[in-house]
Amino acid sequence: ARAVRAGHAPGFVGSEQAGMGPALLAVALLALGPVVAAGGDPSPRREEGERRRGALRVVGTWSGEDSFSTAVQEAWIALAAGGSRLDAVEVGCRRCESLQCDSSVGYGAHPDTLGHVSLDAMMLDGPTAAAGAVGAVRGFRHPISIARAVMDYSSHTLLVGTGAEEFAAMLGFESLPTETASSLQDYEAWINAACQPNYYQNLDGDTSSCPPYPPPTARATAPGREDRTGAASAASHDTLGIVVQDDDGFSCGVTTNGANHKVAGGGGDPPI
Repeated sequence: ARAVRAGHAPGFVGSEQAGMGPALLAVALLALGPVVAAGGDPSPRREEGERRRGALRVVGTWSGEDSFSTAVQEAWIALAAGGSRLDAVEVGCRRCESLQCDSSVGYGAHPDTLGHVSLDAMMLDGPTAAAGAVGAVRGFRHPISIARAVMDYSSHTLLVGTGAEEFAAMLGFESLPTETASSLQDYEAWINAACQPNYYQNLDGDTSSCPPYPPPTARATAPGREDRTGAASAASHDTLGIVVQDDDGFSCGVTTNGANHKVAGGGGDPPI
């Protein structure tokens, strides 16, 4: 059972810690933005679940995208079938990772400045705020399960880069490329567009050419982020967030492939 939960397949196994502090819950809910709730309103399956186990709810981001809705529905099915909150979060997030939801979750999209696709994820549960997270992971397609393993099999909260990848390999997670022909084509198109838009700032040439850029000769006179929202689009960002509730409290998880054409090595907001 532990091997199943370690990532070979999603399963409804293992003990859980109940609840989430109200401050952390507020952060999780604020992060969700537009949401979709599992089961509809009302739902016969939902009513059956509530009779058995009290108030069961699954809420996730982006009601307008079918793949996000599918992920939330599968999380709901896992919860209603007797799975724990963490099981439901993992099942829903894994589904979105497999479906490559809106190209902002999972492998094969949003290459960085070197053409690599790296993934980030986080899970959180319990009144003690037990959490696990990974950032900038390549070569593994289900970062949400690795994040759960960080929580279960280490005393750390966040592992990143090659260290997270070595941890995943040690626990037997399946290694698969996170780049695809599509992501490589996207990267080549970005190179041909003089690497615009990008996430560099205050460097000579960063708005008109590709890196590397010359070192700055002086400290930037206007520190902080430049406003490049005009170059942003719905395709350049986003992620999946799921919050699961039962009578004992809340659990949440997020998973993403980060910003499109982020600086290589950049980790997304979710694991933080």
